[in-house]
Amino acid sequence: MDYTEDLLYYARDPRFRGVVEHPSAIAHRENPSCGDALTCSVRISERAGDSPVAPSWKEGERPPVLTPSWKEGERPPGLITQVRFEGTGCVICLASANVLAEHVEGTTIDAVLAMSRGNMVEWLSCDVGPMRMNCMMLALLTLRDALRMSS
Repeated sequence: MDYTEDLLYYARDPRFRGVVEHPSAIAHRENPSCGDALTCSVRISERAGDSPVAPSWKEGERPPVLTPSWKEGERPPGLITQVRFEGTGCVICLASANVLAEHVEGTTIDAVLAMSRGNMVEWLSCDVGPMRMNCMMLALLTLRDALRMSS
């Protein structure tokens, strides 16, 4: 497989690598078919007054935050404020983790649980063959594990 420049950029991009301080949940997954391994830590808002924070983005560069669907004073439906991954893996695995983190900060748990393989393919903008699909999906599956443990 020839890697696109975007894919290589995301695989090397360190913005979403590391561990969230005081995480709401942590999960680890491995892909036994190739040896990829990721640990995901995530912070989820506790109250309606919390706002999404993406310290790795500069002012004006952050993707738009979804409009809250809860009333003022109510607990939001699990707003993800920070996601970080660490681990080892192939270019597709590491790029997927960064692309996913970039897209989910500021969204809800329900939105992430509804994400599919199609979202990942669209965000990576490359043709991932059937043999590499597990590499691409490892980050999303690990994040879902963490989110389920937080509820």
